[in-house]
Amino acid sequence: MRALLTPLLAVLLLCGCGSQSFKPSEYPIRQDLIQPFEVRGKVAVGNAQTTNEKITVYSYNDATYTANVSAVTEVMVRQAQKEIDRHGTQLGGEGLKTIALRVDSLESESHVVFYKSKMLFQVTLGDGQVINLSAAHASARLQDDLDGCIADGVAALLQDQRVHDYLASELAPPPPPAEEMSAPAPGEAAPPADAPSPAPSPSDAPSSGVPPPADAPAPAADAQPEAPR
Repeated sequence: MRALLTPLLAVLLLCGCGSQSFKPSEYPIRQDLIQPFEVRGKVAVGNAQTTNEKITVYSYNDATYTANVSAVTEVMVRQAQKEIDRHGTQLGGEGLKTIALRVDSLESESHVVFYKSKMLFQVTLGDGQVINLSAAHASARLQDDLDGCIADGVAALLQDQRVHDYLASELAPPPPPAEEMSAPAPGEAAPPADAPSPAPSPSDAPSSGVPPPADAPAPAADAQPEAPR
């Protein structure tokens, strides 16, 4: 009986309270929800939510709870980074893999004896893939329901095979240094360092700058064959 009255009492207390702010926090994830996965290189999780817009996370009669959508995303980012570090099996490599998260909505509804929430979010992987995912949670307390939904979103992220494939993929080789890019192609011999420069053509020879003598004969025109007599 007491378990039935607790959510009802919470709803009654919310009535007439106006708008209040929900501050998200990390909610523990059951460790069996995330299986070990392979990681090649380092992984950085970032916040791709560019707005600080207030979203409604719960509304009942005159009571409304709102949250900063960027702050909600940031809690998810921090928890995702921790879970990757905890469950990822490192295969080596010095490159960087990136995962950008953006929470688009988070909202809970009252169901008499419990709260039930849903979150929509977007994942952008470093190779260009964009993945839209969702998560759902239920709890007897509103705060636990919303925080738990964020945590379930982290679990959904790290259960996705596309994310696993990206994290385990081979890293692209770094571009070659500039001097290597200008090296001759295989089979093409480079000229020796002491090779003489090609002789200049007559047209390239510099002029002496001295004019010819005044009585010098003009250059003859092309010789014509002599007509027979």
